[in-house]
Amino acid sequence: MENILRLLEKIHLEQNQENKIKLIDKFQRSVWNSQGLEQITTSDVFDAIVDLAHDLEFYRDDPHNYGEEKMKREVETVLKKILESSSK
Repeated sequence: MENILRLLEKIHLEQNQENKIKLIDKFQRSVWNSQGLEQITTSDVFDAIVDLAHDLEFYRDDPHNYGEEKMKREVETVLKKILESSSK
């Protein structure tokens, strides 16, 4: 879970498009391989992470059409869910 959280934070802060795409690739591979997901205790956080990994595929395919702000909002939403669930 810590790896997922760090990757999302890096994606959110990264300014360079090429580096951001590389970070998204790492995040998606982690999710698809279930690395770091075993510590998630709530289904809504798990679902949000998996949904984000899927949605970011559209960003990777066409960042300009998908939109930087939309991507940042979605990452931010999932980050908040993770942090809220870990503070309970």
